[in-house]
Amino acid sequence: MRTTSQFTTTRRRFVREAALGAAGLGLLPAAAWSCASPGGARPRGTGTGLVWDSRYLDHVLIRPDGGRPPEIPERLVRIREELVARGLDEATVALAPDAEPRPHIEAHHTPDHVAAIRELDVTGPVAALAVSGALAGIDAVATG
Repeated sequence: MRTTSQFTTTRRRFVREAALGAAGLGLLPAAAWSCASPGGARPRGTGTGLVWDSRYLDHVLIRPDGGRPPEIPERLVRIREELVARGLDEATVALAPDAEPRPHIEAHHTPDHVAAIRELDVTGPVAALAVSGALAGIDAVATG
């Protein structure tokens, strides 16, 4: 059985090796090296993408017991406030959820599940928007 120290050492070595490999390919976020190139332009293959759409804030879950899970709009608002307060919002590349999510959703979920989620007033559209945002992030990474 591994000790906590061994796990930490293994994780640190993995992160260090992954960072070195990614840096050589230009895949590390610009924020890891600098906020921007001279003139504010970022070279292709760099930048930390931030997928954002204000419609994400429409999603509010209330548990049957009246409690709220950690996935609440205030969490997103607070994260955004911190990014702005620290100037990190300007060190990101804005990504909009604009991909058509339906084929991807239907490829990985049963028709009954898709129909059940779509019936939920706010959850259905926001869930599709979240998938679209994830696809935008994947596309951004895949295209540099």
